[in-house]
Amino acid sequence: MAWATEGVKVDPVIDDLLADTGQLSVGIASFTILMHNANGGSVVIQHRNAMNDADLHSQKAYLPSGFLHTVIGPVAVIATGERLRVLAATDFSGEVQVSILQ
Repeated sequence: MAWATEGVKVDPVIDDLLADTGQLSVGIASFTILMHNANGGSVVIQHRNAMNDADLHSQKAYLPSGFLHTVIGPVAVIATGERLRVLAATDFSGEVQVSILQ
């Protein structure tokens, strides 16, 4: 199992990287995303192209404070070099951590 995280971030702001798988190999993959924050806020989950310069798909998610949120993704077909990443979509207050498990 691969585990990607930027670790615990304190007071991240909009567009701060919270987790990134890096370039993935071609194939069929399933992802689980774990997200926790102290005081609420929003993130955006992005499936990026191989050049990492455009979203193929994205989903914004609101995270109420104090809960561990688990997103179990469907099986996805990944082309060589594509990646999954999670960015802050709002300014957060306090600790935030996101992990992507594959």
